[in-house]
Amino acid sequence: MPSNVVVFPAALECVFDQEGFETAANKPDDVVLKTLYSVVSAGTEGALYRGTESWAKHPIKPGYGAVGEVVALGEQVTDFKLGDIVFTYGNHATYVRAKRMMLKVPDGVDPKLAVMARMAQVSFTSLRVADAALGDTVAIIGQGLVGNIAAQLFTLAGCKVIGIDVMPSRLALAERCGVEHTINALQEDVVERVKEITDGRLCATVIEASGIPDQALTAARLAGKKGEVVLLGSPRGEFRDDAVDLLNQVHLWDRGCVTFKGAHEWRLPDKASPKQHYKHSIEGNLLTYFDLVRRGKLNIEPLISHVVKPEGCADIYAQLHGKNEEFMGVLFDWKD
Repeated sequence: MPSNVVVFPAALECVFDQEGFETAANKPDDVVLKTLYSVVSAGTEGALYRGTESWAKHPIKPGYGAVGEVVALGEQVTDFKLGDIVFTYGNHATYVRAKRMMLKVPDGVDPKLAVMARMAQVSFTSLRVADAALGDTVAIIGQGLVGNIAAQLFTLAGCKVIGIDVMPSRLALAERCGVEHTINALQEDVVERVKEITDGRLCATVIEASGIPDQALTAARLAGKKGEVVLLGSPRGEFRDDAVDLLNQVHLWDRGCVTFKGAHEWRLPDKASPKQHYKHSIEGNLLTYFDLVRRGKLNIEPLISHVVKPEGCADIYAQLHGKNEEFMGVLFDWKD
């Protein structure tokens, strides 16, 4: 069976290709999906497109998450039936063989919103890692897709949230999604503005969601005494600021004794395990996301800026590479 697929043959190249795909269930645990939607990760896939990820070699078949209809099942599969709509971690292709994080999309959850669970899972990690509690002030640097959803999650947790970015459109979207305070870092002194909002106390928690290495120092400066900085965005590029200044924010009491934490999504297990004392898991985060969306607690629809046919993938990645401000959540629509 022919299956269309998005491919990066080389750095800064993207093609809409076709390959053979066996849609039958060849193994007892096979779950084969015909894709409805797949979601683009501007951060990871953008780095793969540029060819800057040392662990990945071209040609690359990118993809982060997909939602599709079950078209074939192995004989040992009991959790799904033919025709079910299922979320999985899959690449951009007409057909995918689900291998990780296979979850049935609950009734009442739009598949377009369901596939966004892949990006929300990244955001969830910051909430699971942080010590922020009800009433704490949390600043989130970067109001792209991951930062915006993180801001919404901390707001739901009862925190006073400050969204920081340099793009007016993203700040306006953050406000639309319920973020209480926003700061344009190109127009205001971020530290002084945060001091005004917090009456000089600064923040209990700062989430660095942009992935820009220099913003780690900004994050440390926004944290109050014994505050924490959570690195949510994967750092890419060079740190060009004062490393000693950054280390002193961590080391010296009069600079805050700030704690740094990593929030890479893979620090959580796939499934919770009471025996290993894992309270949270990737699966648990995804199920919580579905529940919040179903109950209207998360504003996800406004974050979807583009729903396009995958034939236009080359233009999409070129636009993302150019940091087009209009692009936020991008979905490929694979339906016939």
